[in-house]
Amino acid sequence: MFDDLPPDLERLRTLRVWHALWMERIDRKIADLQRRQAEEERGRRNRPQPPDWIVELGIGAERAPVQVHAGDCYMAGKRRRPVNRDEARRLLATGLRACNHCQPDIQLHMLDLATQAAPRRCRAGSQHGQARHDRRQHRATQFASRDADTPTTPHDGADLRGFRDDLPRGSRIGSRKRHLFTAPSVSHWTGRSPVVKRGICTTYAAT
Repeated sequence: MFDDLPPDLERLRTLRVWHALWMERIDRKIADLQRRQAEEERGRRNRPQPPDWIVELGIGAERAPVQVHAGDCYMAGKRRRPVNRDEARRLLATGLRACNHCQPDIQLHMLDLATQAAPRRCRAGSQHGQARHDRRQHRATQFASRDADTPTTPHDGADLRGFRDDLPRGSRIGSRKRHLFTAPSVSHWTGRSPVVKRGICTTYAAT
């Protein structure tokens, strides 16, 4: 039988002391881990259950409600308070915003409020766009009435260097005159609002 232990008594006693110290260290480590696991298990059992619904609070002294979240929502801020189902529905019914991630309005079966809020935003946006369109129309009308007496170019995008090509063949250029011109065109991004283009045009008279 193979024996790798030292043959003398002195070294055997030294090895026994050394292994006894290691056994003591290992036993202490095992006891620490068992105690830590027992504390974690006791903490999990005694941990309070998360609320079903929470309300995120704003800053300041009043700390007014800002948003309704589900109890396990990761987007809720640190300023919060738990609420029950009835209070969460009442806050949503009064117009408090619902979280876009956990969507408590869907879980509380309050989709009718979300569908009613969308048309109001659309109507507000269309009214704003109509007012802006009316202002552009009014400005275009003012420009057109103010420059009604000034010559206009034959078409939008005409040559701004002058109308020398319109003179009869063989004519000699006599006088030259520079004046303002206006030319209405259609806006490229609305397709409806007239925009008045203004510039300087040079005309030539034949002699």
